[in-house]
Order: sequence, then C-alpha cells, then structure tokens
Amino acid sequence: MKKSRTLLTALLSMLLVVPAACAGTANEASSPPTSGKAQSTVFMDMLRLIPATENTTQVAYVQDFSRLPQEQRQFPPPSPTPTGYPIMQNNRFWNLAHYDPNEWQNNMGFNQQDVAQEAFAYRIVPMDMYEVMKGSFDKAKIESALKSDPINDDLQTVSYSGIDYFSAGEDGMNIRRRSNIRNLGQGLRLAVLEDTVLTATFTRSMQDLIDVYQKKTKSLADLDTYRQLADGMARLDAMAAIFSSESQAQSKYVERFKDIIEDPGQDAGSSLRRNLAQQVQRNVLLQPYQAFAVGIGQDTKGYYMAVALVHADESAAKANLDVLEKQIRASNLAEGKSWSDLITSMETMQDGKLVLAKVYGQSAAFHWKAFDLTAFGDPLLMYKG
Repeated sequence: MKKSRTLLTALLSMLLVVPAACAGTANEASSPPTSGKAQSTVFMDMLRLIPATENTTQVAYVQDFSRLPQEQRQFPPPSPTPTGYPIMQNNRFWNLAHYDPNEWQNNMGFNQQDVAQEAFAYRIVPMDMYEVMKGSFDKAKIESALKSDPINDDLQTVSYSGIDYFSAGEDGMNIRRRSNIRNLGQGLRLAVLEDTVLTATFTRSMQDLIDVYQKKTKSLADLDTYRQLADGMARLDAMAAIFSSESQAQSKYVERFKDIIEDPGQDAGSSLRRNLAQQVQRNVLLQPYQAFAVGIGQDTKGYYMAVALVHADESAAKANLDVLEKQIRASNLAEGKSWSDLITSMETMQDGKLVLAKVYGQSAAFHWKAFDLTAFGDPLLMYKG
C-alpha cells in the first residue's frame, strides 16, 4: 500500500504542477468575443480525421501550432513561459524529453516545425494512438529518411483501401527498435497524403485512420456535441483544446478515487492524496452536461483557459451559467492551491446549449492539460450525480 501510495503521489505531482500564479483576483463579467470561422474550421477539420469510438470520446486533442508565433508576437506574455511547462500538450508521439529536430529530419523526413496542426487520441492505450497532422510534408523525403534509418530494416509499403502507407516493425513493442524517436520500440505506420500525415503504431489503428479519412466510418466531427464544442472553442479563440464526452459525474470520480478516499494517508507525503479526496467529495454546483472542451488562448489580457460545456437544452445551460464561476473559484487543486488564487479575471456567457468561459491567469491557463481522464482528470468541472 505504501509503495502504491508513493507512486500515485508522484504521478499527481507531475500532472498538477503549475507555474506561479499571476497577481490579482478581480472579476469581470463581459462576454468572450466571437472569432471568425477560420478557427472553427481548424477544429472541425482535425476532429474529422479522428475516428469516433468509445475511447476517442474519452479524450481527443487538437493543437494549432501555427497560432503560437502569431499569438506571441501580437500578445507578448507578461512574463516568460515557464521552462519545462509548454503551452501545448506533450504528445507521446514526439517524445519531447529526447526530441531533436535534426534527428527527426534525418530519420523521419519531417519534424515539429513542419506541422501546422495536429490531433491525437488513444485507440486503446496510450501507446496505441491515432495521430494526425497537417502541414508541409515531402513524401519522397520522408520515404528516403525512413529507409536510411537502420531501425526500419523491414520497412515496406502497404496498401489498404487504395491508400499506400509506410510500415516498419510489428504491432506492439520491440526492445531492439528503441530510439529517441520511438522510445518504447513501437511499430510505425505512416501515410503521407499531400498536406496530411496519418500515423499509428498498430496496423488496425492505421486502417481506422484511413477509413475515416475516406469517410467510410464516423469521425468525432460527425457527433453533434463535438461540432458544438468546436464552435465554442472557436468563439473563445482557443489555439489548442481537449475534447471529451466522458462523464464528469461526482459519483464517477468517487468510484475512481475510492482507494484514495478510503485511505488518504496521514504522513507529510500524502498531502496530495488528502487534498484530492477532499475535492472529489466537495459540494458541487454544476448540473449534468453532455460534453466539454478545455483549451488555452491568449489575447491582450494575457493567457486564459477556455471552457465549453454542451448541455441537453438551453435551460440546463442557463442553470450552469449561473454557477460555473462560483464552482471554479471555490475549488482547489490537488496540490492545495485555491483556483481563486490562480485567476486574475473570468468571463462567462451562454450561447444556446453552450456555456463558455475564459479563465484568465497564466497558471490557470496552463492547467488546461489536466482534464484528461485517461491520465488523471482534474475534478474542477465535476457535476452532481
């Protein structure tokens, strides 16, 4: 039990560390501005390339890298971005702990600088991911780079449903294939389709990606709740977001963390467990909603966390609009800090079945990545039930 508790505490520490909060707690009630259709198209285009499955609806990410230099030139942050805490989610595909752009160019034929947007979601487990990128890619260069890497000694071109893709390695892991690029020795499946790259580690995953690319199966963009969320993130002018229709019911969190609730620990190293147990059991104000998206944006006031909640009807949305800010400000992080201390200001609005919010404050904004239930799942937006 003690070893398990130590491991969980370490996990919570890694997931919940946020940079120092900005000063001030002034509240503002103005409405978020409506952006043009361009960003909505980005979210929809990327969600259209991810298959709609039980697992992908738990968590899917869309990140618009092309926005970063533009936003940071237009709205310089008030303080440097904290080292080691990037704005975008650390996608396992890039293995950023050992990322070398030159190595990627030499062995893969492209690197992050060639990517404008990406979307990713788990098919079954973190190692088995759907990964989709849009950007500037040279198929001949990628093929040459893959052939030059000795790890790909069994590289072949495979055809599925009329689309060719590169394949190296078997499904699963092979220790002899470990590298800075494929740190678990996982297989490679990669298709280059003009400005789009589809990639996966399992053959079945690549086939799923091709099926959805050819519109043979349903994508996340075909789900009405996700279309609404994409529109909401565009209205909030987010540059990256996590999308999920996984239940945020309090009963689910209580069940998930029941071991922590039953034995939070009393030693000094168990403070994270005790704080989490308290937050999971706290009184919540939000009523049930259907799906949510949480992302990050930047404007003249600084960084903000973008929140969108989709409801069954407008009356349910109105009820949650009235309590969303109060619930957020009354909540704590698992590390014990109050959300109110992280927030410089907050804006909320309702648009039909959508409730939208901008939560300003650099620390609050950078916390957008903590809502992935497959990793941890911050209970901030937990609802009654």
